[in-house]
Order: sequence, then C-alpha cells, then structure tokens
Amino acid sequence: MSLCLDIYVLTPSRDLECVSRFLSQFAHPTTNLDRTGEELMVVPSGATSEPSSLDDYEWHPISTLEDGVNFGLANPPQAFRLYLRPRDYSIEQAMLGFRADGSLVLGLSIADDESEAAVERAKALLAELAATYNATMGFIAWEVPAPIVGPPAPKENERVLYEWKQGAT
Repeated sequence: MSLCLDIYVLTPSRDLECVSRFLSQFAHPTTNLDRTGEELMVVPSGATSEPSSLDDYEWHPISTLEDGVNFGLANPPQAFRLYLRPRDYSIEQAMLGFRADGSLVLGLSIADDESEAAVERAKALLAELAATYNATMGFIAWEVPAPIVGPPAPKENERVLYEWKQGAT
C-alpha cells in the first residue's frame, strides 16, 4: 500500500444501523466476510493508552466480519480496529474503530500523491462521512492509526493535516 491520507470521523452512533450503513457504502461486499484465522487486537479494559507491546493486548479470535462487529457492539468499552477492503478501489482501505469510550471511529484511507486534488478529495470524503454518520469531529492525517483510546484526535501532531468539529466555523 502506498503512503496514505487517513480520514477519520467520530460518531456516538456505535450501533448496528450505523455500522451496516458504513459497511454497505464503503466495504467490499464479499472479500471482508471470511476472517478465519484472524484475531481482534483489543486494548485491555481500563487502559488510558494503547499498549506498547503486542503481548499486552487481549486477543479475540473471529471467523467472520459479523463476529468482529458483534463483539464491538456487545462490548462498548472494548477498543479495537477492523480493517476492511474497500468497495471503491480508489480508496485504499476502510476501517471501523470501536473506541473505549463507547463511540465509533469510521475511517477511510486514500493514496497521497502529494497533490492538492488528493487533499480536496480527502476533505470531501470527511464532509460526506460527517454528514452521513452524525459525526461530532473528524480529521485528516498522514499515516496515523485511528484513535481508539484517549483523546479522539492526535494532539498537536504534525501529521494532522486538517481538523473538523461539529458546529465550528
């Protein structure tokens, strides 16, 4: 995968309706279903930041995308990411981030060819996600993982290109 612009929005709608709409809109309809052999990399309950070692995560095996989604919906304080192959191949990947605070991060990554057109497309995708999924905030960054524990956006990070907040002008 090439270097990417990561587009994330935060929504309080951690529910099946929101997740299903996002999957229908952005995830490939068949290639994401079978997750045989995969494990969710779950941040331990009560953690205030992500572990620095893989050994410190909790690992939960899944066999299907539905298993991962159901785990996230049934366990609101559990924090993990599900990476998805995109429906639209001009998008590098889609992502669901189940946050420790019970909210949901929806993410898309697009190739960054360092053009103004790529940045404008990222902003348009952020606006679409925000409007469609009742987002309260969002940001665009270079190669930054979705925030699933702690603050919903990186603080004063030089990799953040653009930030949006609901109601801000």
